[in-house]
Amino acid sequence: MKQIIHTDMKKYTAILLGLLATFALQAQPEAIFNKLIKHYTWNMDGSMTYHYRKEVKLNTHMAFNQLYGETFIIYNKEFQTLKINECYTRQADGTIVKAPDNAFNEVLPAFAADAPAYNHLTEMVITHTGLEIGATIYLDYTLTTEVGFYPFLDVAETLEEHAPVTDCEISVTLAADEKLTYGFSGIKSEEPAMRNDRDMITYTWQFHNLPALPLESHTASEAVPMLFASNAGGENGIAWLSAMKVRPADCASLVDKLLQGITLPEERANAIQRFVVLAERRK
Repeated sequence: MKQIIHTDMKKYTAILLGLLATFALQAQPEAIFNKLIKHYTWNMDGSMTYHYRKEVKLNTHMAFNQLYGETFIIYNKEFQTLKINECYTRQADGTIVKAPDNAFNEVLPAFAADAPAYNHLTEMVITHTGLEIGATIYLDYTLTTEVGFYPFLDVAETLEEHAPVTDCEISVTLAADEKLTYGFSGIKSEEPAMRNDRDMITYTWQFHNLPALPLESHTASEAVPMLFASNAGGENGIAWLSAMKVRPADCASLVDKLLQGITLPEERANAIQRFVVLAERRK
């Protein structure tokens, strides 16, 4: 009898350990961004350079079969030039697999298929090769935008990915005599490190161990951590600052207060306009 109980205990212990191992495996994220770098440079002549780098470690088959096996970059060839600086995979055993020439394919973005006005847009589809569990994808590219395409610098970066991010760096470089306005939404504000180099100044924000952004639709905008930065001034600056600094609920409350007792559409519009003008004069 004791032997039977002892045997059953061994069996149950083995089952329990197996379940715990399964749960531990399921708790592992599909992938991890070991490093994520985004660098904006607003040049003296009004052109802009965007430098992007990512290092993504793959933990599951789903990570490379459905989630991160390809990278998509949409750009406008009439004004923008894309340069792939490096693209390779480091496999679990350390083997380096460089992306072949046929891993880079230009297609029409899906949303532009039935829209002739947008048929000049290009989507670069990068197919990462040598993928397996434990492999790490390395991608580094630069997107240069010609003068006249952007009226001013306008950065709106989501700080989280759909996988955890170990190290994230976002930086903005512009002329030292230009004013950069920045702020955060959905996350505690962080002051940047600043570095001067001749006539340019660079603002850099470092983030560590960012959690994964949930795969949920209709997420409230204030719940998504974002960094905003711009050198916009005048009317553009007012609109940009309003979108950056005011949460939707606060904005709705402010409008209700401004329009209290006002019923005519024209008078309501004038009340909002007066508030915006006065707010600008106080600056």
